[in-house]
Amino acid sequence: MNNCVRIGLFVVPVVVYVVASQERLHILTAHEQSTPLTAVPAGSEQSLEGGPTRAQRLRARLSRGFHGEGTQIPKPTEQEYKEISSLH
Repeated sequence: MNNCVRIGLFVVPVVVYVVASQERLHILTAHEQSTPLTAVPAGSEQSLEGGPTRAQRLRARLSRGFHGEGTQIPKPTEQEYKEISSLH
């Protein structure tokens, strides 16, 4: 066990933190905002047997709940970021 310390009868792991560069921090925290799925409408080329199945409708409803309007924090614009960071 590399990063561990013995305290009496117990062996406790030690967490070693490394300072990351700004580039690495950006890579770790950058992500795309997900968009909700939609059920395949009846009569389209992709729909089978005339309309979406129950599973497709449920999947679209759950997707709207997780990724729909008001569920994600929008990324700040460059100007907003500069205003916030100048306060510190």
